[in-house]
Amino acid sequence: MMKKILVYFAVLYTSCNVHAEPMVGVYANLPVYNYPAGVMKPVASEMLIFTAKKLDSAATFSVFQSQEKGTFNVACCFDVVDLNAVSIDKLLKKYYFDISFSELLKGIKGYQYAYNVRYSKQAGNKWQKILMQSYGLESSIPYVMPTAEIKILSDDVVKNPISIEPFKLELAEKYIRGSVNRENYHFTINGQKINFSVPLQTGG
Repeated sequence: MMKKILVYFAVLYTSCNVHAEPMVGVYANLPVYNYPAGVMKPVASEMLIFTAKKLDSAATFSVFQSQEKGTFNVACCFDVVDLNAVSIDKLLKKYYFDISFSELLKGIKGYQYAYNVRYSKQAGNKWQKILMQSYGLESSIPYVMPTAEIKILSDDVVKNPISIEPFKLELAEKYIRGSVNRENYHFTINGQKINFSVPLQTGG
């Protein structure tokens, strides 16, 4: 009887952890430039995902580009395979010479962890391929977008609420005017709110 009870709780524990709450956050493509002799020269391109919680396993994300109110083009997919969090302080020291890079990186708020991310080698939709055209040393442009741990391979526009069984995700964006114009990303997952804020950039 005791053995059956232990098996029951083991199965219950496993089933409760199958549907972990999806991660949400900010995706950022951050080119780095140096200016030897006053000439702009690309030297690196950092692609990162910023989350409020720690990732415990490899994860796949989709990136949302706002269209009409409450609708989005979705670029998929982006993979986090290195679970070692990126040190933002080290990046800032490494690329101290690029003020634009530093200001954008320091302007991302609401996260606790940052991870290197890459374009998925297994899957990709039309919108991912468009973003790939602006990635790389010679063509990279800076942009930030909201992101969520979900695979949306369709090229169709999606709208709120976004179903991630057994969760429902809603995403709202709000522009804040100030000395630095900003954009807030408001995620709601089954009623729980998670907020991020970024400097307003092309593609944000």
